[in-house]
Amino acid sequence: MKPYIRFFSVLPLLLCSGCMPAAETGSIPNAMDGAFTVQAQILSGDDESACTLTRMGQGAWRVEFSEPRSLSGVQLDFLDEEVTASYKGLAFSVPQSAQAVRTELSELMAAVDALSLSPTLEGHRTEEGIELTGDADAGGYTLTCSEEGIPMAFSLPSYALEIRLEGFSPSGGGEPGARSPGAGSGGFAPGEDFTSD
Repeated sequence: MKPYIRFFSVLPLLLCSGCMPAAETGSIPNAMDGAFTVQAQILSGDDESACTLTRMGQGAWRVEFSEPRSLSGVQLDFLDEEVTASYKGLAFSVPQSAQAVRTELSELMAAVDALSLSPTLEGHRTEEGIELTGDADAGGYTLTCSEEGIPMAFSLPSYALEIRLEGFSPSGGGEPGARSPGAGSGGFAPGEDFTSD
């Protein structure tokens, strides 16, 4: 092929790439600025878990696991930098089997707490919703919300982490400083194979 023919063959591609529209941005209300409850399906590599995630206020969260079987019924309470675990009223150190998901959920909580300070949210519109991006301790994240500002998914590529969120329900909140019965007792749940720190 002659040089000038090759040039004119490539020219339309160059022109099209320069004319591609930028990703559309959008502004949505923030439904994460108060207390809420949501169901979370957590996918991290080959591991999968499910829980009810409750935000009671800034820096105050509760996680109640339903899956896997080894964590079913375990409750984690997050208050600022402190995390306590309990099972049917008995408190204990966070089990080794929950350490990884505890860290992963902490990244989601930190992102939501930071975003909750703004009355509106701005991000890129996609077919899935509005994508909000930011930086977590473990790297960049994407939080996808609906047009109503309801969180639907959270991804953290550095952890190969995907969290799907469903059944969002605003609530009146709880006492952020409240602890589960028996907190600090150091007991273990009967019949469970938990390994402490």
